[in-house]
Formats: sequence, structure tokens, C-alpha cells
Amino acid sequence: MSGNTSFFDRLRVELRDALELVLLPRLAVLLPWDACFALFRRMARWEWLYREACEEALDEARRRGALRPADEARWLYEQRLVTLVNHADLYLSRRRSDAWMAHWLDVKGEWPPPSMGAGVLCTFHYGAGMWGLRQAAHARMRANALVAPLDAEHFQGRNVRWRYVLARTREMARALGRPVREASKSMRSALRAFENGELVLAVVDAPANAGSGAIMQPSAHGLALLRLAVEFKMPVTVYSTLLDVNTGRRILRIEQVDAGGNIASVEELTARVFAHLERLMQRDTAAWHFWSEAERFFVR
Repeated sequence: MSGNTSFFDRLRVELRDALELVLLPRLAVLLPWDACFALFRRMARWEWLYREACEEALDEARRRGALRPADEARWLYEQRLVTLVNHADLYLSRRRSDAWMAHWLDVKGEWPPPSMGAGVLCTFHYGAGMWGLRQAAHARMRANALVAPLDAEHFQGRNVRWRYVLARTREMARALGRPVREASKSMRSALRAFENGELVLAVVDAPANAGSGAIMQPSAHGLALLRLAVEFKMPVTVYSTLLDVNTGRRILRIEQVDAGGNIASVEELTARVFAHLERLMQRDTAAWHFWSEAERFFVR
């Protein structure tokens, strides 16, 4: 936000962030989930909710032919609903037990056995991802999450949003039962995890500026992690946590991409990993969280 922004403009933005990131999503811890989700479905029809981000997302999705004109109203509804639930999951993860998770989360596929040792877990900014972390910890996965470095400069004038991002990062660590590490060019934390026989987990579709030859591009740290997986012949597993927009249930899908050493090139492994995201996008483009930054993902 510009330093010339007036006090009242900043106050308006902060109040909007407080409503959209904290107050409305936190209703999830005050109500039974089925009742709350019914309320969230009504809220998702409010055109002002997440308006700026959703309109930017719609413009990009429309420009890239990701939806038909007749589907735009439904698409915006689902984008708002998934966004609201994804924010609510921060507060639900703090307060709800593994028994609650077992009731509302359907698991398709299996995590690699804990005895396997070192390996790579990949996921995407799609759906409602917090419960994938909780379920991985429940399955005794020793996963070390890598995240892009957090920079307060990017949140000037957005104190509520900055605090929300910090809280979400802390909850990721609590959910996994493991520290969250900032990714670096050297990937030292990933190497240490491999040496300790542990897993490294990364959301691999954060914005990037270098193409990979795939339809979509991996993040810089995602590409570095896949390069290490090939170099050290690590097993690679992809998972995604979806939201059933009719029932509020989460669906965790887990699939092994490489059992270890079977894929000899970074390009092939990247293509195999991102084929999962492409299938998700064919299923429902509205559940992807980065449409407003699509220019930084898609190969031109």
C-alpha cells in the first residue's frame, strides 16, 4: 500500500482484511461445521466478499479460456467459497481434534510408509490444504515444510494480513509437529532433512519467472527441490486437499510419482508433478488460489 494512502483508506482496508481473514472465517470455531458450511455457502453469494481478488482471478481465468461465459457466476461463487473455507481452516486446525478430522476428511491413497525415510512431498495452492498437513502428521510423516521467505515489506499498510500470514505459518508448523523452514537458494534445510532420513514438503506452484517447458511453472524453491529429488534419487509423492462445495467435506488425494530413482531428468519429474495440478484444473479451475497472479505461472 502506498505511503501516500490516507488514514481512512488504510483503515478501510484493514477493516476489510479483519472481516475477510479473521471475523467471518472464525465463525467456523463457534458453530458445528455442517451449520457453518451452510452459512458459508450463503456468504459466498455476497458479491463484495473478496471482490478485488476474485475479480482479478476471473479476468485471468476468462482470458485464458478456463471457463465459459455462462459459468462465470458459478465460478465466482466457488472461488469465494473455497477462499472462505481455506481461511477458516486456520482456525479449525487450531481448535478441532483428529477425531473431527477423521469425520470430515476423506483420504484417497496412502502416504509413503514412515520406514521409507527421506523423500519429497509436493502439493499446490489448490483447495483447502491445512488438513493435508494435519493428516500427514497423524500418519506419522516426519515432514519438514519449506515456505517462501516472508517479507514484511510486501505487507506495508496491511497489518492484519501480515499477522494472518504469520499465524498461518505458525499453524503449519504446529499441524505438522515440525518447524517450518524458509526456502533458500542453497536448500540447506532440505539437505539436512534428507541426511536425517526425513521428508521435505513444499507447495511447488508459488509464482516463478522462469519457464519449465510445462503448461504451468514451478516455484523457484519447488524446482530446486525437484532437482534434488532427481539428484539423490528420492521418492516423490504428490498430494492435494480438495473441498466438496456441496457438503463441506475435504478430500485428501495422495499419489506416488516416483518410487525413487526411476525418473532421470528434472524436466520429466516436473512434468509428472504438474500433470497432477493440470488434472485438478480440468476438474475445477475455481479452486486454484493464484489466478490473480496467473501471468507468473503459465508458459507464454
